[in-house]
This record gives sequence, C-alpha cells and structure tokens, in this order.
Amino acid sequence: MTRGPSQDDELARARLRGRRAGLAILVVVAVAFIVSSTSQITRAVFGLGGGPVPAGAPGAIDPACTQGVKALLDARFSRVDSPAREVLLDACSRTPEGLDLSAALKRLKVAEEQLTRRCQAELSPLRRDVEAHLPADLR
Repeated sequence: MTRGPSQDDELARARLRGRRAGLAILVVVAVAFIVSSTSQITRAVFGLGGGPVPAGAPGAIDPACTQGVKALLDARFSRVDSPAREVLLDACSRTPEGLDLSAALKRLKVAEEQLTRRCQAELSPLRRDVEAHLPADLR
C-alpha cells in the first residue's frame, strides 16, 4: 500500500509543527534562564535586595563588632593600629552579616588608601555601604 501525495504533505506538515513547537519550548526555557541569571548577577553586583539586619534579629552582628566598626569609621583607618583592626574584623566574621560588614569595611579601607589624595566625595558611596550594615542607632 502506497501513500498518496496528500498523506506525505500532511506528515511533513505535522513534523514541521513538532519541530517548531520543540524549538519554541527551547527558546522559552533559554530566555527564562538568561533573565533569571541576569537578575541574580545584577542584584549581587549592585547589592540590591539585601539590607541591614535589624539589631537583635537572629543572625544579627555582635554589638561590640558594630560599635567597633563605627569607632573605626569615626577615627579613620590610619589612626587605628593594625592588630586592633584585625581583632575587630575577626570578631565580626563570626556571622554572615558580620562577613558582609567586614567585606564592606575592607573595600572602604582599600579605596581610602587609593584615594587619599583625591576628593573625599568619591568615598561617600563606600562609606554609606559600610554604614548600611550597621544598626540604625549607630548610623
């Protein structure tokens, strides 16, 4: 039994529709993956979506750590000896939030060292980043 020309055309059209549907599903999945990845990377790079932890919340930073960091900010890094700074940063690194504060403080330190002769206005965003990790009563 042989197929007629109309059956072959119908089979070819069905295969084409199947391929198009498969490609459409693949494109939707790929676009969703790209959008999700871009969103996550953007939030991580620009620090969006996260915020300071309220004082007393589970996982909150030790008050001695936050007060020490505030004292460091007020005194400037150059006036605080390195061992005292390292002890403070070690105490702050015991919680994930403390690690964030420690990282922000280290970024500020490096920037201050690089920009000591430049305009202080360039340090303001980094300083605000460090202060954003402090409890509201210490800002």
